[in-house]
Amino acid sequence: MEDAAPSAADIEPVLRYLRSCGHPDFRSYKATTLRRRIERRAGLHGLDGTQAYLALLRASPQEVTLLARELLIGVTAFFRDESVWRSLPEWVLPALRQHRPAGEPFRAWVAGCSTGEEAYSLAMVLEEVMAALEPERRVPVKIFATDLNPEAIDVARRALYPARIAEEVGPERLQRHFVPAGTGWRVAQPVRDSVIFATHDLLTAPPFMRLDLLCCRNVLIYFGASVQHRLFPLFRYCLRPAGLLLLGQSETAAGFDASFETLDVRLRLYRRAAPPMHGVDSLPAALAAGPAAAPAPLQESSMNDAATPAGRMQAAADRLLLQEFAPPLVLADAQGNILYTSGHIGAYLETPAGRADWNLHAMARGGLREALPDALALTVARGGSLELPELVLQGPRTPQRVHVTVRALTHPPDLAGTVLVTFRDVVTDGLPAPRRRMRRASDRTLDIEIARGRDEMQSLREEMEASKEELQAANEELQSTNEELQSANEELNASREELLAINDELHAVNLELQSRLAELVLAQSDLHNLQTVSEQAVVFLDASLQLRGLTERARALLALRDEDIGLPLAELAGRLGHPALVQQVRDTLRTLAPAEIDCAGPAGPAGRVLGVQGRPYLRLDGVISGAVLAWRDGPDA
Repeated sequence: MEDAAPSAADIEPVLRYLRSCGHPDFRSYKATTLRRRIERRAGLHGLDGTQAYLALLRASPQEVTLLARELLIGVTAFFRDESVWRSLPEWVLPALRQHRPAGEPFRAWVAGCSTGEEAYSLAMVLEEVMAALEPERRVPVKIFATDLNPEAIDVARRALYPARIAEEVGPERLQRHFVPAGTGWRVAQPVRDSVIFATHDLLTAPPFMRLDLLCCRNVLIYFGASVQHRLFPLFRYCLRPAGLLLLGQSETAAGFDASFETLDVRLRLYRRAAPPMHGVDSLPAALAAGPAAAPAPLQESSMNDAATPAGRMQAAADRLLLQEFAPPLVLADAQGNILYTSGHIGAYLETPAGRADWNLHAMARGGLREALPDALALTVARGGSLELPELVLQGPRTPQRVHVTVRALTHPPDLAGTVLVTFRDVVTDGLPAPRRRMRRASDRTLDIEIARGRDEMQSLREEMEASKEELQAANEELQSTNEELQSANEELNASREELLAINDELHAVNLELQSRLAELVLAQSDLHNLQTVSEQAVVFLDASLQLRGLTERARALLALRDEDIGLPLAELAGRLGHPALVQQVRDTLRTLAPAEIDCAGPAGPAGRVLGVQGRPYLRLDGVISGAVLAWRDGPDA
């Protein structure tokens, strides 16, 4: 059966479709890794080939999300490669002991942080290092942790991890840097405050600057060699002098000895090297332009032919031609930094006083210095070549007219992006008139081109100023929004504290009510037991002289029932043998004096007289809210 594994060309439509759906551009990743993971997703659905899988992607947005998540490889753990974290403090300490401006933090960047375990591991190590320093040497720590996957960044910001991390962290750090949260653990607030998480594309987004430590572990292994060769100059540009670069166990900075010096090969720890004596330590334009296509394969070199006698003769002839017949020339980059010279250029360039500056703009003599910057900028921007005829050179000799040619190179590939500047002395004696007319026409054309270039540069400057003002306004708005959010956060914290205080008060009131309820139950129990012991028939009337309650003795002596509760005293007076009882009770409530009343009762032997004592019902607050009638057995009639 023919192998149906997709090739790099086959998976290109899949990657383009992912990009069109708003997901990252994975074309800079290693093709073998992408192919393997796309094959795996297609195999789960029983599909053969990328065309069928691409059709599934177009029909299923959920599968698009799952594939993007599969390609964003997020493998991480706390304190992975324990030997690295055990040795890192001894390399960080010298950077912390160096003098730095007051309030200047120790800045670190964890690129490709995934769900945050590595960033928090670094924060814990730095906090432990700070705790071991003298108080006057401690500095704030600011760690930038970035990843391409926004879902992983959300997990990192929550800082909530399962219980199994206890094995990775260890009991001491778990106790010091974590707090229990449900069935798992949450990173403590001091550690979380030192880490700032953000979604960031390492290949296209602007980098973080002035770093003391750049931690990019197990990220470069997923990129091709061309991308790695673009990233190492970027890493150097981000670091402070003597800043540290920490890579993964399968990564190395070999081949970049001019940018990084090795501190520990086993740990993959490197330090930024000092810039070359005449070099310009700036961000290359290729890095700022974003991801580029893979470089074309290098052409086969003919250097081996130089070992033959014929090759040596040709090389010597080439050198002679350059020295005797070729005009003086300078090869420079887009910024004017001199890369190579040929011929006698001392008549056109001079070494400036002070610090050596191998830059074409600084070394050009009078007469050239005014015209070269615009010509160089225009040539770099538009390509091609530009002629500067009959510039008056103020040199060590008498004023001399010089013809300068500025040409942007695109071939060979090794010289692409550079500029070739040639100088030719102009001899005016005996120059034919047609040649002079052609030269004047060329001058007018050149003046027009230079004027147009200056207009374009002025327009670009104005656009840059406008963009700068817009960015400043946006920055001010963001600062204002940040202040508002901080104010809202403070208000929320104040409200939270008020709610906690109210909750405490309610809790205290609840406890007091429970105490009062217990006292009330006890008082009712005491009253019930008192009534049981006294065996006295007592009836309680409310303010409307309705039956409100009675004792067990009253039930038996007066033949009353629970159904009678709520009846007016006037209705019960006849049954109690004293119709005038209602008026006597009202007199008692009016005079507030106890009354002794004799009445015949329905219970007991015939002719028996029951005495009644009536009193007002006085509450504890002094308010009269009814009456109390107490019956007792009287003498026989």
